[in-house]
Amino acid sequence: MVVILLAATAFMAYQGSKIQMSYSFSRILPLTDSTQMAYDNFRQTFDQVGNQVVLSGEDINVFSTEGYKEWKGLENSLDTIFGVSGVLSPISAFNLARNDSTGKLMAVPFSEHYNASNADSLGLLFGSLPFYKGLLYSKDGRSPIMFVQIEREQLYTKDIIKIIESVKKIVADFEETTGHKMHASGLPYLRMANTKKVSSELFINVGISLLVTTFIMFLFLRSFKATLISMLVVILGVCWSFGLISIFGFKISMLSALIPSLIIVIGVPNCIFLINKFHAEYKGHKNKILAIQRVIRKIGAATLLTNFTTALGFAAFIFTDSVILHEFGIVASINIMMVFVISIIIIPVVYSYSSRPKKRHYVHLDKNWLSGFINYLTYLVQNQRMAVYGVAIVLTALGLYGTTLMVATGNLSEEYKKNDPLLIDLRFLESNFGGVVPLEIVIDTKRERGAQKLSTIKKVNELQERLTEIPQLSRSLSLADGVKFAKQAYYRGDSSFYSIPTRQESSFILSSLPEKNSDLNLLSSMVDSTGQLVR
Repeated sequence: MVVILLAATAFMAYQGSKIQMSYSFSRILPLTDSTQMAYDNFRQTFDQVGNQVVLSGEDINVFSTEGYKEWKGLENSLDTIFGVSGVLSPISAFNLARNDSTGKLMAVPFSEHYNASNADSLGLLFGSLPFYKGLLYSKDGRSPIMFVQIEREQLYTKDIIKIIESVKKIVADFEETTGHKMHASGLPYLRMANTKKVSSELFINVGISLLVTTFIMFLFLRSFKATLISMLVVILGVCWSFGLISIFGFKISMLSALIPSLIIVIGVPNCIFLINKFHAEYKGHKNKILAIQRVIRKIGAATLLTNFTTALGFAAFIFTDSVILHEFGIVASINIMMVFVISIIIIPVVYSYSSRPKKRHYVHLDKNWLSGFINYLTYLVQNQRMAVYGVAIVLTALGLYGTTLMVATGNLSEEYKKNDPLLIDLRFLESNFGGVVPLEIVIDTKRERGAQKLSTIKKVNELQERLTEIPQLSRSLSLADGVKFAKQAYYRGDSSFYSIPTRQESSFILSSLPEKNSDLNLLSSMVDSTGQLVR
C-alpha cells in the first residue's frame, strides 16, 4: 500500500511540475451571467482584448527639441520588444488631412509634421486638435501618456511576464538617463503583477503553513518522529493538490493557490487525531499492534466522517456557475478525501514498522493543564448550559452584525498595500487621466448603418455631454468625436469647425472619412461591422 501510494504521489508530483499559472484575471461571473455575456459580446464585436500597457511621465514636454528626442527614443526602444505590436503617444498619433484630388481625408502621422528647426510646430498642431484633448496629455499639460500595445497571442501566455519585464527595464533606463519620473499601469500590467504576486505568495504561504503546523505538532506531541510523520502526510497531500490541478487542466489562480495551504491545515488535525489515539491506546496496554488496530477502527471512522463532511462543504462550490469556484470545489473536495487516505495508510504503517513508543512520547497525555482544561469544558457543558446558550447567542448576534459591515469591492488593485509602487502609479494615472480601465457603453440603433445617421451622431454627442456632469468619469470618446475631427480636417484644420456637421455638411464629410483598414480606422473601433452598434 505504501509503495502504491508513493508511486501515485510521484506521478502527481510530476504532473504538478507541469502546472501553469493563470495569466488572466480570475473569472468570477458565470459564463451565462448577463453581465459576462454582454462583456464577451462587446469584446467580440469590437475586437477588444485589453492589451495596452499605459505609461505616463511627470513634467515632460515632448514637443520641445530635447523632450521629443527623449520620448521618441523611448518609443523606438519599446517598439523593438518581442510581443509589442505598436506604440501610441502625443508624438506618434495621427492628424487628418484633406486630399483635394480624391476628396477623402488621409491619416497623416505626427512625425511628418515635426520640424526639428521649429520645435514648437508639433506642439502647436497638437494643441489645435480638440479630439486629443485629455486623451494623450493630462489636463495641466505636464504629463504625456504612452500606450504600448501587446500582441493578443502573447497576452495569456508566460511570455507576458518577459514582455512586461522588458517594458519595465526600458522605462527604468529612461528614468535613469533623463531624470524623469515614469508611471506604469494597464490591464496587462495589472495581470502580470497579480500573477507574480500569486506565484511568489503561493510558496511563501505553503512554507509558513508547514512551519507553523510543524511547531504546533512538536509542541503538542513532543516527538520528532510524530512530527516528521505528520509532515510527510501533508507534503504528500500538497503534491496531490498540485497534481490534481494540472491533471484537470486547471491553472493556478488567486483562489486555487490557497488549496495547498488548505490541505496542510486539514491534514494536520488528521495526524493529531490518529497519533494521539495511538499513544493513548499504547499507554493503556503497551501492545503496539493492538493500538494501531484500535486507531484504525475507532478514530479512522471518525476521521473519515470529518473529512467527508469537510469535502462535501467544498464540493458545494462545484454546483455554482462561477468558473473559478467550480474548479476550486473539484480540486479541494477530492484533495481533502485524498489526505484522509494518505494519513490512514502512512501513520499506521509507519508505526507498525517503528520501535515501540517510549514514555516521553505519550507524556503529553498526562499534562495537568490539558486535563484541567478538558475537565473544565466538560463541567461547563454539563452544569452551565444556560450560560453556554447565552454566550453562543451573543456571539452569533455579533457575527450577524459583522456581516452587515462587510463591503464588496471590484477593485483590481485590492490586494496591494497603499504604499505599493503599482498602486501609486495607478493613483497617478487616475488623478491625471481618470484611470486606465474604461467604462464601455454600446448603443443599439436597431438598424444597419444606423450609426452613420446624423441624428444618431447628435444623440451620441448629447449623451457624452451629459456624462461630463458625472465628476467620477473622465472624458468619453465615440464616433461623434471622430466626425467632429473629420469636419475640422475638411475645413483645413480650423479648430473652430470642431463640431457636429450640419445636415448639409454631413453627406460629404461622412463620405470623406478614411476607409476601413486605413492607419486611422475610426469606423471599426467605434462602430460594428454592420453599422448598427455604436461604441
